[in-house]
Amino acid sequence: MRGPGLDQALAALRAGDTLVVLKLDRLARSVPDAREIADGLAARGIRLQLGSTVHDPADRLPHPRLSGGDVMPTDLEPPRPVLLKSQTRQANWRRANLPKYRAHLAVRRALVSGALEKQHCEVCGHTTVDAHHDRYDEPLNVRWLCRRHHVRLHQGGEDMFPLCRPSRKAGSHET
Repeated sequence: MRGPGLDQALAALRAGDTLVVLKLDRLARSVPDAREIADGLAARGIRLQLGSTVHDPADRLPHPRLSGGDVMPTDLEPPRPVLLKSQTRQANWRRANLPKYRAHLAVRRALVSGALEKQHCEVCGHTTVDAHHDRYDEPLNVRWLCRRHHVRLHQGGEDMFPLCRPSRKAGSHET
């Protein structure tokens, strides 16, 4: 089913003209309809430009997107440069802190594979813990700290909780 605007545009075209369509879905609703329109234009000596690609009836090679297939391509604009990395806050942090990110990934993989096992918080013995890296070049050498003590360690400095064994009752958050 064509719209009246398309019918008027097709009727106004003459041999040697070029019909410019930025997106194939603006020309037709299905590949067979698009093929029918393209064949009709070619029979009249009219070129069809889809995005930046011109289908010239004199070429005898059909446009690859019109040669078949079940899926209707929706966008035939010139290809955009591929953004390999998103611009989210998280992605920006990962790019800026690549050694930290790689160390975090290594811990996550080791936990999943069983090569590393979570321990209790080394300060209070709490069971819900985060992995803290003193050195990111040793990704599996971590200190297990509950969130409270992990935050305190980052706020107070690395020497706030020197390496030690938990001596307090498990589950207590006293310091």
